[in-house]
Amino acid sequence: MERFNNYHSLNVFRHHSDTWEFPKHNHNFYELIFIEQGNGNHILNDALIPYSPGDVFLLRPEDTHYFEIAAPSQFLFLNFTEQLFVEKLEGSKTAKWLNIVKTLLQAPSIVNGGLITDSVDKEKLKSLLHILLSEFSNKCSYSRELLLELFGAEMMMVARGQAT
Repeated sequence: MERFNNYHSLNVFRHHSDTWEFPKHNHNFYELIFIEQGNGNHILNDALIPYSPGDVFLLRPEDTHYFEIAAPSQFLFLNFTEQLFVEKLEGSKTAKWLNIVKTLLQAPSIVNGGLITDSVDKEKLKSLLHILLSEFSNKCSYSRELLLELFGAEMMMVARGQAT
């Protein structure tokens, strides 16, 4: 099994594929995966989980995974490390955000595709991820600050999906 490494606290990108070209692997980072289109199976920690548009997966570094693509699929990836939490907290006066995210990232239920079941929240998360991708790709004044706030909003959307 391979291990993919990322040496940046945040990486955002879109990947479109007809076939999954990566082997079973894990990471040295957390990974939020939003399914924009397509369907198939996500093999996550040896469990087969069907995926379809709007599904959200949140992986921990120790999780292993790969995809079996049934129909051309587009994924939006948000990769982040614990360093991003430190950076986010530097501008915050409360640890409440960190406690919520810690609980979210440590929960065993975070790995399935049904993290957000409300269709309105799925669309909101998709919009936030598109803004984050755009800002990440076209940096300008206050980009980093905006990226941190968007990241925080996305984590709260996923946490809200788990609380309902």
